[in-house]
Amino acid sequence: MSGEILDDKFDYNVGLQGGRRSADVTSLLTADNDLLRHAGVSPDSASRFVQLVNGAHVPSGAGVPGAATNDNIVFLGRLDHARYNWTTLQPSRSTWGLIGYASASRNQAQGVSPTGTPGHAGHNEQAIGALSGEYSFYFGRDYLGDVRSGLTVSRNTADPYVRVPDGRVLVASQFNDGSTAVTPLAFGGSSPHTDTRQWTWESMSELQLFPASASRHRVKLTADSRLDGFANGADRLGVPPLLQADRGIRARVARTNPVRRCMSGAY
Repeated sequence: MSGEILDDKFDYNVGLQGGRRSADVTSLLTADNDLLRHAGVSPDSASRFVQLVNGAHVPSGAGVPGAATNDNIVFLGRLDHARYNWTTLQPSRSTWGLIGYASASRNQAQGVSPTGTPGHAGHNEQAIGALSGEYSFYFGRDYLGDVRSGLTVSRNTADPYVRVPDGRVLVASQFNDGSTAVTPLAFGGSSPHTDTRQWTWESMSELQLFPASASRHRVKLTADSRLDGFANGADRLGVPPLLQADRGIRARVARTNPVRRCMSGAY
């Protein structure tokens, strides 16, 4: 959508877009026998594995969505001061404009597979916002100056459905046709909660000069500055005993420690 406002003193352009995608997913608890065999796991082995996990009181992730969904929305808008005198059609001696951008997305049931319990999956969200301004002007002998500055902020979060350490077990299966397979099965949680934030402030100025004695040549002066900030946070997960070894099966758990860091700079 676009147009003019305030007696044609300003031009505006605005756009908005949203979408949703969805796809069915299957976990170790809902996979049928054919899908399990295709994944390299016999139904008996899968049943025994689930029994051991439940017996160890490891959450399997009840309430995890049965479909992987992706929701997103994007906004883009621009406002400009009139760059022309609409009566004389002459360019303005100065003009300015603002540009705004925002987007947000959410992903559900990421990582659900027939070789893992549903709690081994997670969901994440992302948000980005940006605002920039521009000011252009003529001065002196029609020399041109241009100043721009903008701020961008982003945030990414990821959460597991079950906040316990990640566990994986190698399971050997033998099928009715005599073939065998060894497949890793996942349980417990996935990656820990993370929260990443980042921002950037960048400014740039430019001068274009046209010497009177050499009108075919142009002199351009440019200056640029940038400042960045970054922070990252994560959960600290303990490592309780998740699964007792059964018939020689080895269990492994993983732990992720928190990372918090801030940095900034200018150049």
